[in-house]
Amino acid sequence: MVKFTNQEKENPKLKQLNEAALALFYRYGFRKVTVEEICQEASVSKMTFYKFYSNKMDVARYLVNELIEQGFRDYHDIMIAPGSFEEKVKEIIKMKLEFSGSVSQEFINDFLSSGDPEFTALIAKQSLRNFEQVLQDFTQAQQLGEIRQDLNLQFVFYFLNMMPEMLKDERYKMLFANPHDMIGELVNFFFYGILPRPNQSEDDQ
Repeated sequence: MVKFTNQEKENPKLKQLNEAALALFYRYGFRKVTVEEICQEASVSKMTFYKFYSNKMDVARYLVNELIEQGFRDYHDIMIAPGSFEEKVKEIIKMKLEFSGSVSQEFINDFLSSGDPEFTALIAKQSLRNFEQVLQDFTQAQQLGEIRQDLNLQFVFYFLNMMPEMLKDERYKMLFANPHDMIGELVNFFFYGILPRPNQSEDDQ
């Protein structure tokens, strides 16, 4: 996967390309967008494009990895901030809903089923990293009594693994009008299913 130094990232032409490509990907997904369309949207030549990237999926892999890395940083900032686990959960949900409101169903479909082996490997690697971090945080929250003591954390891992499959399921997608509602329902169900049940005695836990 292509990498840039911090200095290279400040190149105006590269910024134009990345911003244009991301806007098109969000709107149409990866498959439908062409190099020509990216160049036209960015007001740069194809020669400039190929100075930075080999092909369209090269851009997609780079931009998606940047998005994931930013997501990790945002998640980390939320988790280390003062406040209860429930307050942090609300912030995480807010963050995910804001993202889901900015992308199309086509983007989600291509994100989950790009047809590009290198892209698929990238998503698998980053997803595992995310799952491991979430499990670590949940284990700590469980030890502090902030989530159910009887919650099977291996089920959490299983559920996280199943989320992408649910988002690809046509029957699931048909239940919602847009990606924001589809992802929001799943995220809300996941997080609010782990909080302690109100008025539950310790003997019942």
